[in-house]
Amino acid sequence: MRKLVVVGWMALGLTLLACTGEEVHIQPVLLRADPDTITSGDSTELKWSSPGGIQVMKSNFGAQAVNGSTSVSPTSTTEYSITVRLASNDIYTAKCTVQVDDPVDDGGGDDSGGDDFHKMKKHRR
Repeated sequence: MRKLVVVGWMALGLTLLACTGEEVHIQPVLLRADPDTITSGDSTELKWSSPGGIQVMKSNFGAQAVNGSTSVSPTSTTEYSITVRLASNDIYTAKCTVQVDDPVDDGGGDDSGGDDFHKMKKHRR
């Protein structure tokens, strides 16, 4: 098991030194979507963390704690962001984008599903 020891702050985050002597760079705030590409109508989970964070300054998805997760269902490609203040009073922002793809056209001519763009295109013939 490797133990990490805090060595100091860098301009972009923490530098940690593993027992092997290798440096490990830690971001002060991380935000990711799992999965980062969804089909319109589906949801994804946003996960964020800030090891030295003490306050969420701003978030466009409702985050109030410096660590957590939430489910989102964007209807179009959306960039999410969170801004966190660290104990050192430094402020950092993390961003991630959720790509939303249109559903695959089912080939049906009725309203049973499929991509509306393709349906409209078919009706223009």
